[in-house]
Amino acid sequence: MPAMSSAFSRVDGLAIRLQRLAEAAADFWMRCGPDEQFGGFHGTLDVNGRPMPPDTKSVIQQSRHLWAMSTWYRHGAACPRARALADDLYQLLMNRFYDENCHEFAFSVSRDGNVVDESKVLYAQAFAIYGLSEYARCFDVSEAAGTAIAVFHAIDDRAHDSRFGGYDQRDDAPWMAKGSQKETNTHIHLLEAYTTLFEVTADARVGCRLRELADVITSKIIQPAGYAHKDFTLNWTPVGPATVSYGHDIETFWLLGETARALGNADAPSIMNAAEVLARNSAEWGFDGEQGGYFEEGPLGGMPNRREKVWWVQAEAIAGLFRLFQRTGEERYLDRLEATLRFVETRQLNAAAGEWFWGLLEDATLGPKGPTMGEAWKTGYHTLRALTYTQRWMRDWQKTTASDQGADGPPPVASDLSG
Repeated sequence: MPAMSSAFSRVDGLAIRLQRLAEAAADFWMRCGPDEQFGGFHGTLDVNGRPMPPDTKSVIQQSRHLWAMSTWYRHGAACPRARALADDLYQLLMNRFYDENCHEFAFSVSRDGNVVDESKVLYAQAFAIYGLSEYARCFDVSEAAGTAIAVFHAIDDRAHDSRFGGYDQRDDAPWMAKGSQKETNTHIHLLEAYTTLFEVTADARVGCRLRELADVITSKIIQPAGYAHKDFTLNWTPVGPATVSYGHDIETFWLLGETARALGNADAPSIMNAAEVLARNSAEWGFDGEQGGYFEEGPLGGMPNRREKVWWVQAEAIAGLFRLFQRTGEERYLDRLEATLRFVETRQLNAAAGEWFWGLLEDATLGPKGPTMGEAWKTGYHTLRALTYTQRWMRDWQKTTASDQGADGPPPVASDLSG
């Protein structure tokens, strides 16, 4: 009992700190993000949250904002401002990005809504599905769910690889490595998108692809050495060096857990055993034992060589470390979570704004992205997801554990984002 009481006390304190960070981040995005003139959220925000060039808006960015505002409404006590912003983002996506001829979304538009890049990129469609599905779930908007299903069918018809599984990306993202025909990053974000879409619609074809993606990730993408390789040929032969992305690997672990739950077996060994190995390795290899937090990436079996502390890596570490603690009962993962959270609170957080800096170098200076608070890739998606989800998991863990301990067990968590 003393050890369990200690864990309860620690989790309670961590949950309170996560709530404070979540409220600050949500306030920042609701206050600074909206483009009141042209709709949606601004393309780029400076260190104080003021709009600045470039002002182009991408479907990835706006869909992430839609997801974040919808989620904050669902987990943040039904905030009316979040609902209004989610409605506005939905209208922007449908009126300015959506191509009804092919049922996919253009990659980017100008601030005033004219298409700048009409490319249809799988990674971007994944986030459109994710945002639309969450919006549909939170506000019971059947049209949004219908559009998400239409996008799913469009990309499934044109890019699904019926022979080797997953999706053919030979004509896809411009950032893919030379010689690569499939990439891990797109597939894990399709996984998260399809998980939510399946929860919202219970569509049989979505469920079939979701099971396939879980199998592809655990049997093809995750390598015997316990990391997720980045790039592949069509038949899932690895391309390029064995590089470990610590944030992606620990994110993939907890995303697979959500998928297993959505498919009806939260402890599915075929999924969770491989996922646990992936997370354990990333939790060890990427951790900064001196200052806390997680580096970006490194070679398999070697020291991290990309040592910037990127905001989204810290967010995914917070979520993944708590899920590892839940799964294993090992408090050393709470230790690393607490060290990472302390790093965020004292170094990563722009306290004056309420959001997190893109990245910090080891000498405490800002990384190459500088003090920009928002841009094409940086939205409230990673921060608000990690903070709200992890606090909810903490609350549920304490309630379940207290129930298992009986009436004399430790009390449930005091702080709560509600929902």
